[in-house]
Amino acid sequence: MWLLHTELAEGLDVEALMKLADEEGDAAVLGGRLATACYTEHGVPAALFLMAKYAGDFRKAVLMNARLGGDCTARGAILGFVMGASVGLEGIPKDLVTGLKDGEAILSEIDSLVDRSLSPEWKL
Repeated sequence: MWLLHTELAEGLDVEALMKLADEEGDAAVLGGRLATACYTEHGVPAALFLMAKYAGDFRKAVLMNARLGGDCTARGAILGFVMGASVGLEGIPKDLVTGLKDGEAILSEIDSLVDRSLSPEWKL
């Protein structure tokens, strides 16, 4: 984060970060330049980098996140949210949901939450 606040303070050069990732791998960006890839507070810029690099490819984004290690679970929660919002339910590979031990129960819970959040008594 020190590099982010000092060297990148004038503006984030996304093209340079993408080039660095292409040449040296994503870990050179997340593990060195943009974030340490280990702390939850670094999860947002790291997740946004992965979202930009793997735009539209939910599977590649979440798999690369897991491969990078560090606090990949917290970062993955952020990444899953932003990638899911970006690609929509139809853009999430079905096997990543149906392959879960409790996939059907999780989908049912999500449906219930959405239904409750849209109900009139929840409106302000």
